[in-house]
This record gives sequence, structure tokens and C-alpha cells, in this order.
Amino acid sequence: MKNIIVITIGLVLAVSAIDFDFTVDPPVANGKVPMIKLDDTMKIGGTRERTALHFDAAAKPVIIPDSGNLTMDNGLTIALEFFPEDKKDGKNWHSLVFKKNEYLLDRSGDTIYFKWKAGKKWLTVFQHRVAMDKPRRLVVVINKERKLSLWCDGKHYTSAQLLKEGAEQPNSGKENIIIGSSWSGGNFVGDLYRIKVIGEAVPWAKVAEVLK
Repeated sequence: MKNIIVITIGLVLAVSAIDFDFTVDPPVANGKVPMIKLDDTMKIGGTRERTALHFDAAAKPVIIPDSGNLTMDNGLTIALEFFPEDKKDGKNWHSLVFKKNEYLLDRSGDTIYFKWKAGKKWLTVFQHRVAMDKPRRLVVVINKERKLSLWCDGKHYTSAQLLKEGAEQPNSGKENIIIGSSWSGGNFVGDLYRIKVIGEAVPWAKVAEVLK
């Protein structure tokens, strides 16, 4: 039985198209997509005694090449370990993972949102409160039936059916994923420790392996 479990986990991690670890210097890419090139506005350092990719207010959006295939067509898993800073603007809107014309995972205040674009309209299809008073490990899993499950720090928080009766299906395209930015005012400010984006829904029993 142990051999079977090891093999299954290996298959799950092998399909991680994006798997960046910024807790080491230099950072490493363990997935299919090679490590992004960082310009002088993006610094490996962090501000809380732990190595991270640090975004300040002047940081440019980070476009991840070769990530355009990570649509929701076959399900999707997004995993992040991060710690946003207080922007002191009353909104604290931080874009986390953005695929233009398709989907956006973001945070505003102490609420996590998932939005998708159907046709020409952006729809907020999920929101849930998650306090951001410390570094968080979030895992968002969306299956083919458009059911979203949210885990935080290894615990299952909630699940919700996103595609209600009569609702519009999300778009599917080839745009590359952007981390740290979406629209004006939504830049992420803070530390990003790790990020994974997997082009399928990780099975419930394996979620703990995604950000262990």
C-alpha cells in the first residue's frame, strides 16, 4: 500500500505546470514551467525573517511564460503560501493569480474571492473570509463540475458549487498567468513564498501534499 501512495502523489506533483519555491535563494522551479526571470523591481529577500519573493508597491506584474494551458477545462488547483502587507488604503485589494479574460483569485480585506469571466462579464462566483494576520497556505481546488473547495493551513474551510442553474460557463483561452497584478489598484504587496498551479483538480485525499 505504501508504494501505491508514493506513486500516486508523484503523479499529482508531476502535472504541476507551475511549481515555484521562493523560500530558497536562488529560487527553484519543480514543475514543467521554468523559473521566471526577475527584474530589478522583484527581489528575493522577504521582510519577515524568511526568504520570499517580495513585491513592493513599485513591482511590475509577473507574467509566467508557457502557462496559457492552465484553463479550468479539466479542473484547476491553485496553491499559495503568502503574507500580504497592509496597504493602508482601506481596501487592501491584492491580486494573487490572474488569467486574463478567464479567472482571478484575489483578496480584499479579510476575504478571499474567486472570479471568472463569462463572455464579456466578470462574475464573483466565490468568496470566503480568511484572516490575513499571519502567513497563510491557501489551496483552491475546482473540479470539472465547477465545485470549488478551499483549504487554509491544511484545514478544509468550505466548498461551494460555482455553476448555479442558468449560470454562464467561464471563458477558456491561451493567455499566460500573471501573479501579483490584474487591474489598476490591485497589485499584490507582500511576500510570496511558494506557488503551484495544476491543470486539474487534486483529489481531496492529496490536498495536504500540495503545500506540505
